[in-house]
Amino acid sequence: MRYRIVSFIVCVMSFVAGVGIAAIVSGLDSHLPDSTLMRRFQTNRSEFDLVVRMANEDSHAQPIAYTYVAIKNDKGQYTYWHEDQRWPNPEATYGFTKERWDKYRAVFNRLDIRHGLDRQPEWPGAIFMTTSFDSSDLDGSETADTEKGYVYSPTEINSNVVDSLDGINVDHPTIYFRKLEDHWYLYYQWSVGKPE
Repeated sequence: MRYRIVSFIVCVMSFVAGVGIAAIVSGLDSHLPDSTLMRRFQTNRSEFDLVVRMANEDSHAQPIAYTYVAIKNDKGQYTYWHEDQRWPNPEATYGFTKERWDKYRAVFNRLDIRHGLDRQPEWPGAIFMTTSFDSSDLDGSETADTEKGYVYSPTEINSNVVDSLDGINVDHPTIYFRKLEDHWYLYYQWSVGKPE
C-alpha cells in the first residue's frame, strides 16, 4: 500500500514537472511556426494581395497598426493618430480616412496580422506584415525584440534567406527570410529596442 502511494506521488510529480517544462519550452518562442503561417497565406492569398494593393495606394501612411497610424505630409513629417483620438477634420488634408483605417483593421483581423504593417528603408518597396512581436529585457535600458510575419517585396530578396524560421536562435540585430513564392516571404527579425 505504501509503495502504491509513493509510486502515485512520483507519477503525479513527474507529470506536473513535465507539463511545467513543456510550458516553459513552448513559452520561449511566442511566434507561430512557419507551417501555420504558410497555410494561412495559401488559404487567404487574395486577402494578402489586397493588403499590398491598399498599402501601395496609401504609401504616405506608415506604419498602419491596430491602435495608431502615421501619415507623412509633403515635407516628410509624420502625424500620428491613435484610435482613442478624435479623427482629424478635414480628413482630405491627410489623404487617409478613418473608414480606410477600419478597412485595414478588418483585413488584419481576418489574416491575424496582429501588429499591422510597416516598411523598412533597407528593403525599398517591401511591405512587412507583422503577426507576432515579443520583447524581453536585456539590461534594464534596452530590450531584445523579435517579430515574425509576412513580407511582400517587388524585387527578389537574396540575402539571409533560409529554409526555416522555426527555432532560429540569434542574439544580435538581424533579419531572416523564408521564400513562399515570387515576391512573398516569411520573415523573422531580432532588434534592440528601448523599454516603454
